[in-house]
Amino acid sequence: MTETLDLGCGTGKWPRRLGRPPDNTLLLGVDISRQACIEASQKGPNPRWICICARGEQLPLQDSSFDSVISTVALPYMNIPVVLSEIRRLLKPGGSLDATLHPFGYNWQDFLDRPPLTPNAFVYRLYVVANGLWFHLTGRVLRYPFTRRFESWQSERGFGIALRRAGFAGIRWTHLPNGAFLVNALRPSYSEEEVHDLHAVATW
Repeated sequence: MTETLDLGCGTGKWPRRLGRPPDNTLLLGVDISRQACIEASQKGPNPRWICICARGEQLPLQDSSFDSVISTVALPYMNIPVVLSEIRRLLKPGGSLDATLHPFGYNWQDFLDRPPLTPNAFVYRLYVVANGLWFHLTGRVLRYPFTRRFESWQSERGFGIALRRAGFAGIRWTHLPNGAFLVNALRPSYSEEEVHDLHAVATW
C-alpha cells in the first residue's frame, strides 16, 4: 500500500495528469477550507479521500509518513519555502513531490481576463507581481501586509532555489498547454550527512 498526500485537495479530484488512481493508494487530502474537506470526504471509493483541515505551512502529520505528495495549483497561494520544508519532512526517503505552478504568463493572462476593479484589488495584483519577482530572485516569498495571505507567480529558477534549499533533488520540469507548469522532485534516500558518513566508511 502506498500513501499519498494531496495538499490543497479542494473538494477532492484526482489530477488527470497522473492517470488512473492506483488501487493500492491510501489518499489523504489536506485543505484550508473545512467545507471542501467535508465534500472531499464524501466522495466515492475510487479514490477515497480521507481529509483534514489544515494549513500547508503547519501539517499535523508524522515525519516520513508518505510515499508521495501531490498538489494542483495550491502552492502559489502558500508560503512556499515553509511548505516545501513541511513536504520534505513528511516524505519517506526517496518519496516524490508532484506539483503544478503558475508562471508569470499565467498571472498576466488572469489579469487581462479579470482586471482589478478597485484600488485594493489593483494593489494586491501589484503585490503578486512583485512577490513573484522576489521569489524568482531569492526563492522566498513575502506575506501580504497585515494579513496571513501569500500569493506569487513562480519560475523554474525561483522554485529550483527553494527546492534545493529545502533538501530536494532530481528536479524535473514540464510545461502544460494551459500555461501552468509542473515540477517533480524527490526527497533523497540519504541526507547529505549520511552520504558523507557512507563515503567516509567506504574510503576508511
